This record gives sequence, structure tokens and C-alpha cells, in this order.
Amino acid sequence: MKQKIFNHLMKTNIYTSSWIVLAIDLSLIIQSYIIANLLYYNFEFRIYDAWILHQIPSILLIAFISFTLVGSHKGTIRHTGIDDVLNVVIAISLFSFLAIITTYINRHLGDATTSAYIPHSFSILLIHYILTLVVLISSRFIFKRVYQLIISDKKASVNVLIYGAGDSGLITAATIANDQNSKFKVIGFIDDNPSKIG
Repeated sequence: MKQKIFNHLMKTNIYTSSWIVLAIDLSLIIQSYIIANLLYYNFEFRIYDAWILHQIPSILLIAFISFTLVGSHKGTIRHTGIDDVLNVVIAISLFSFLAIITTYINRHLGDATTSAYIPHSFSILLIHYILTLVVLISSRFIFKRVYQLIISDKKASVNVLIYGAGDSGLITAATIANDQNSKFKVIGFIDDNPSKIG
């Protein structure tokens, strides 16, 4: 039964919706924001913890605007590469810039009623920026690796050796590894150049 469902999903080539990826990104951003606050306050629970809950909607709104403008959620997770990482970095940087601008404006023009709903510390935003970069980029590669493990476990493979350990051999190995329909598994390289052993 499980095999039938898996085969059906592989034949229909179903992709994860970009809105699901955006929802996962937003949830990771909120979790990173809470962790950034806890790190800033040395894991002490004080009155500031209640402010975190009030600030989450503004953080979500700024993140939603940033990620939708950049479109970092539209890439195919299982083919994550440098371009996707760059989009994530741009989206997080735009998010942090907008959050800092919002905080700055709130400090100079805001009143007591709005200050509880807007992030109040540049240090927390800096910690959040670094934490979010690590978490979102890592999550992309973790999801990609999990997908590759699921696919490689389900398909029968033929072991192959590639002649040539240079650039062409590496490109061939990467092409075989990234092809969903490939039944080949690269187990090694053969080359007559002794400097490429190892």
C-alpha cells in the first residue's frame, strides 16, 4: 500500500506548494525571534516575554512582505542550490532592514501604545538576523537531503563507476545524483592520473 502511494506520487510529480514553504519559513522566523529574545535576556523570564507575543504579528507581517517581494519560497526545495540560498539571504536581509526601520521610526515617533507591538531592540534584531540565516538555509538543505534519502531508498539502483575524476566526472556524478528517474548510483571514480587518488 505504501509503495503504491509512493509510486503514484513519483509519477504525478507533485511539488510542495510555495505557500506551504512560506508558512514553514514564517514559523521558523517566529521561533528564531523567540529564541533571539531568550538569548538576549539570558533565558530569564521577565515582563519582556509578554511583549514577544504582542510583537509576533508585526514580525510576521514584515517577514511576509519581505519573503513575498523576494519570492524565496518559490524555489523547488529538492533542487536547492546557491541561487535559492542567495534568495533566502536577500529576503532575510530585507526583513531585517524593514524591522530595523520600523523600530527606529517607533522609537522616535511612536507612543506607549505602539511600542509593545513593535520590536524594541536593535540587538535582538541582529541576533535574530544571524539565527534566521542559519536556520532557514539549513532547513532548505535538510529538506533536500531528506527528499534525496527517501528517493534513493525507494528506487532500485545499479552501481556505476565513472571514468574521469576531473570536472567532467564530477558534473556527470552530480547529474546522475540529481536525476529523479536515474537508476544509477555512483560508487566511485576511475582515473589514470595518480594525483587524483583519494
